[in-house]
Amino acid sequence: MQHPKRSSWCALAALALTVGPFAAGCSDDAPAEVDAAAATADAAVDATSVDAGRCGADVFFTGETIDWGSSTAMFRGVFDARWTLRGQPSVTATTAPNGRIELCVPAADGVLDLDAPAQYLDGLAVLDLDLINSTTPAFFSARSFMSPGVAANFYLDEVGGPFDVAKGHVLAYAAVDVAAGLALDHPHAAEIGTLDGTTWAAGAGRWTLFPNVDIGDGNAVLAGPGPTFQVAPAIPLEPGKLTFVHYVFALE
Repeated sequence: MQHPKRSSWCALAALALTVGPFAAGCSDDAPAEVDAAAATADAAVDATSVDAGRCGADVFFTGETIDWGSSTAMFRGVFDARWTLRGQPSVTATTAPNGRIELCVPAADGVLDLDAPAQYLDGLAVLDLDLINSTTPAFFSARSFMSPGVAANFYLDEVGGPFDVAKGHVLAYAAVDVAAGLALDHPHAAEIGTLDGTTWAAGAGRWTLFPNVDIGDGNAVLAGPGPTFQVAPAIPLEPGKLTFVHYVFALE
């Protein structure tokens, strides 16, 4: 871990998809909630407030870290989650109260490590330069479980088995259109997906979970349909951690 775990939920700021000023005065361990419609409206305004050119020779990376139960009806960001570029500890940032993150990263592929607050599960994200520089915006969205107990209950209810801490867990986010027929090349429990963060069902969704993935050689490959499907070529797997990956796909 890169810093001590902290229980630091605050009331969410009226922002939605890119980092803003941090709030202070946390006093409640429960996730704050905001109206999703208001958050979405603010996102359009906030998105123009960031000058990606400020990164110089680096590239601008933006996204969000949200609670596993966050939905289109009730948005829940994860505050104070620290993302750090693996091998470069100085390239780091923490999420705003609404879970938004902004980071200038070197113009190269890499891995971002998530040091989540309180009892949230840690994870890692695939940083793919082609997706960041894509002409189609490839916004990043990561969901994390509030605690190992929440993860265990979700897996029993939705996956039909326990959360295996000896295996990897891959959450794929559709940055544009949802791609049906996603396939991960390592053995895993049946994938499930959600469109709204509330209802999970077999198959793909806006977020698609590949549970209990065999580690194998430590790198999995995600395949999708058609020539417009674009994703990182290798997805690292680590025991008991969530690996977050996003892809671009456009319906033809």
